[in-house]
Amino acid sequence: MNIEKIIDEKFKSIYISYNFTLPMKNKEMFSYNALLGAIMQKGAKNYPNLKAIENKLSMLYGATYDINVDKYGDLYNFQFRMNFINKKFLPDNEELLNEVLDFLYEMIYNPKDWTDDEIEREKEFILEKINERRDEKLAYVSQKMEELLCKDEPYGTYIFGDEETIKSATKEDLKEAYENIIGSTVNVYVAGNLNGYEDIEKTIEEKFASKVTNTQKLEDLPTDNTKVNSKEHTYTKDAEPQDIVQSAISLGGYIKDITVEDSLPLAIFNGIFGVTPSCKLFQNVREKASLCYTISARILKLKGLIIVYAGINAQNYEKAVSLIKEQLEDMKKGNFTDEELQCSKDSAIASLRDVRESKYLSCMFKYSNKIAYKKDMSFEEIEEAYKKITREDIIRVANKIEFTNEFMIGGVQNA
Repeated sequence: MNIEKIIDEKFKSIYISYNFTLPMKNKEMFSYNALLGAIMQKGAKNYPNLKAIENKLSMLYGATYDINVDKYGDLYNFQFRMNFINKKFLPDNEELLNEVLDFLYEMIYNPKDWTDDEIEREKEFILEKINERRDEKLAYVSQKMEELLCKDEPYGTYIFGDEETIKSATKEDLKEAYENIIGSTVNVYVAGNLNGYEDIEKTIEEKFASKVTNTQKLEDLPTDNTKVNSKEHTYTKDAEPQDIVQSAISLGGYIKDITVEDSLPLAIFNGIFGVTPSCKLFQNVREKASLCYTISARILKLKGLIIVYAGINAQNYEKAVSLIKEQLEDMKKGNFTDEELQCSKDSAIASLRDVRESKYLSCMFKYSNKIAYKKDMSFEEIEEAYKKITREDIIRVANKIEFTNEFMIGGVQNA
């Protein structure tokens, strides 16, 4: 198992992130793992229900515990998280670490025998999550574009799975999912003021190492996820009529032949193109042309994808799409100023510094870097790399991008 520390004296609590990472093998795993996470968050053998869990956390001075699932390229992450107060702020420097680790061990490695009623109850919870995503139409059109661009891959599946698989999931499916998870690669991150916790890695190792059977390192897991990007793609348009006041659109496409060296320039590209208040999409599509009420762009570097999403009136659909494409062509031609380039760098560096203000984000920063760069990249290294990015770097990555898909929801009523 790999254990990493993030030391920052400004934090009054200590955060532990226990991550299981496994390759995406099929679409069904999303449903099973989401359901499994919902069940495991609410009980284990020695803490059989929420009341028992809450009582224990209360005894740990209000410690928190939860489970999170996410995807990083074609790798799936099943994450157990705890946050507890530093002993420096407790009477007589009371030490909670061993109790916290004991609790975490129980929740991970000592699951209860789930009843049919418990499984059915959590199915309803996950089904509600799946249905609720349509309520946030901008997030929904962005997620739908992921599905369209990766429709033949597991990655295209919504993080909570699909209704049909959730409904048909059995206890045996969940047991198999559990065995797959605990047999996967383990990475543990600890963040906070760790003065006085110099032996925390040893303590964690002693508690959990005997349970870790997979010795493969996170950076060695296969992440060649962009073969589909090199294929020829037919331009497609999809729509989902909804009786809503305003419509939402997304444009998506592929970043061809993406490399590790493209990751940081793509972040600066997107600062100029679609993610800052001064970006081309916001200034030209929203402010000057008034074709949308909000617009932004996402770069999914681990999959080599770009997704633009906007809230519009349906009558402006064609104009908006045309103007969005025009902004990309401008980027390819180098039609952006040195000031815009510098503003994007400054914004990226500011965002990087904001990450350091969160224990959770700092841990995920280190985790995702291992996947993206196959090595540790410190905040300082990335900040320096941002500063060195040139106009030619931006033009180079811009010319790797091609829009291939459109998707719209709404269009029935328009403000």
